[in-house]
Amino acid sequence: MRDVSNVITKKYYNNKREFQKNSGKELYDRPAWLKAVFIFFVALSGFGEWKAINSAVGGLPKAISAAVIAMAIIYCVVCTDFKNLKRVLKPYGMYLLLILLIILWSIVIWLLNFTDISSITRAGEKLTFQFVSITVAVSAIYLFGVESIDLFFYSMCISNGAIMVMEAMNYGVAESVQSLIQCIVTFGDAVDFTRAIEIHELTFLFGQFMVYYAAFAPSKTRQQIKNVLYVLFYLRFSSSQE
Repeated sequence: MRDVSNVITKKYYNNKREFQKNSGKELYDRPAWLKAVFIFFVALSGFGEWKAINSAVGGLPKAISAAVIAMAIIYCVVCTDFKNLKRVLKPYGMYLLLILLIILWSIVIWLLNFTDISSITRAGEKLTFQFVSITVAVSAIYLFGVESIDLFFYSMCISNGAIMVMEAMNYGVAESVQSLIQCIVTFGDAVDFTRAIEIHELTFLFGQFMVYYAAFAPSKTRQQIKNVLYVLFYLRFSSSQE
């Protein structure tokens, strides 16, 4: 009887794990065109960090990312996917609560210090940007689950790559390559082309992606990223020795 019990128990839990695995795939089985539209809007928003655009219109292109919020709302209404909506509402509410606490504490500081209107306006703009950013991230999680991290990463790669191509066309291929080699050999002496492609916001994002892929991503992806880092590490020192 014990053997039969063990067999039944193992069979039950194996079926349960298989059900959970398949359910997760069904919950986030989004069409490829929806992922492509998501990447397009996020990449277009990131491309707005190009200095030529940023100096002309400021942070206005970042508002394009709000299209992700519209995508999530439309998808929820049309496809009536309320199961995933329930999953993201609780963490989303916690983030909004944090922003609310920041606003309330800021109001106290403004009243005590008699802060001028211009400073309050700037603070309001930053809080609005944080609210939109959090909502965009939660909308992406609602649409694609953990795959949204990879989609964000691809979008930023496209944005950064497009900026590099535009600046290379501006400086010329030969001069751009020379500037890039000089930056690598001197460990950060950025001039001309490499100075132009220094985008702080995208750099910070890539740092977070590196931490995620190195430590928190699924084991297969993490191993792939580690292998890439190992290759870059040895390639860098082998070239410097020459």
